[in-house]
Amino acid sequence: MSVDPGEMKNIIDSNPAVLSQLRKLLYKFKQEKVDVPSKLSNEVKKKLRSLGYIK
Repeated sequence: MSVDPGEMKNIIDSNPAVLSQLRKLLYKFKQEKVDVPSKLSNEVKKKLRSLGYIK
């Protein structure tokens, strides 16, 4: 961060091993099944509404 505080320089080209590892992790993450409730409870809806996420 001290060398590029604005993070303007893309350094991934100089780190192909890191790029490969990150791609593998992202692929694995995308493949994992995430259990999502099919319906939201009234309590959750109320909280989301109060935060402005739903109307």
